[in-house]
Amino acid sequence: MSDFRPILSSLHNHTTYCDGKQSPKEMIEAALSFGITDFGLSAHSRAPFDPAYSVKDERAYIQEVRALKAAYAGRLNVYVGTEVDLLAPPAYPDAYEYTVASTHYVEKNETIYSIDGPVESLVRCLDEGFNGDPAALSAAYFQNVIACVRTGADILGHFDLIKKRAAGRIDFSADYYVEPALDALRFAAKSGIVIEVNYGGVLKAGLDQPYPGLPLLAELKRLGGRVTVSTDCHDAAFIGFGLREGRRLLKDLGFARVCQFADGRFIDVPL
Repeated sequence: MSDFRPILSSLHNHTTYCDGKQSPKEMIEAALSFGITDFGLSAHSRAPFDPAYSVKDERAYIQEVRALKAAYAGRLNVYVGTEVDLLAPPAYPDAYEYTVASTHYVEKNETIYSIDGPVESLVRCLDEGFNGDPAALSAAYFQNVIACVRTGADILGHFDLIKKRAAGRIDFSADYYVEPALDALRFAAKSGIVIEVNYGGVLKAGLDQPYPGLPLLAELKRLGGRVTVSTDCHDAAFIGFGLREGRRLLKDLGFARVCQFADGRFIDVPL
């Protein structure tokens, strides 16, 4: 009987150090129970303009996860990561074993708008920052996505997060949205960055598709882009949400491999 365990890594997860519901240890215990083999925590980088969303004590976060990494060695591979917004760099970039780069904000006319918070924030961004022009907002958002890729991060987070709050305000089938989205996707695929298939919007916002959406994933497959599957978990009760479903989805779309994180590096695992 083989003792082979399929690698099931999960790197995009949050705790009470930022906007998650449980402590690092509680999240790690949940990951262990689910059967995850390689588990990373990725506290949001500190955004002075959005303290409720940010890591509360970056140094303490790093120290605690490092201690848990040592404590769980041999049972679960634990990694210290961060989710960095383009407008909020981490204070200790060299302390992390991997980085998720994500766009949560758009800056316009020296004002920073959240596109991931309450829907009112997105509406204010569109109406006040972009004069009600969904094409201008879409272009600005995907330019930020391209800039995230240029940071040299390991993972590109929730590629088309803007769709979370913009239904009815942006036409996601319109050329003004599709063209900049495809430009960003091509840039990301060519760069070699690992693009996450993120199930956070399915769980928290009732979306019927992960980020990126299915047409974008189909194009990503054609481009030969590298993908991993992410829960974007903020609650230990849903620690594995989407991890196995995402792998099945990728296989159905024709992907032959998925990137998994093992022993501190990405490897391509057959689906």
